[in-house]
Amino acid sequence: MDSGVYVRGLFQQRAHLAPLLRNPFTAELIAEYAIAGGGHQLPETMFSVFDHYVSRRLAGDETMLARLKIT
Repeated sequence: MDSGVYVRGLFQQRAHLAPLLRNPFTAELIAEYAIAGGGHQLPETMFSVFDHYVSRRLAGDETMLARLKIT
């Protein structure tokens, strides 16, 4: 999906998330969410964006967490 189409979709369908695009950190998290969903899925809430980020990080660090015995 073209990034312009995605951003327009956010502004039209999820207007409450549009102001978050001004912040580079949250804009990047939204972009990562879009890429992971094949660019076809708009986030319902910012919670779903943060949940995706944290879950992805925990999955990526699973080996290190196990080695450190962190659950």
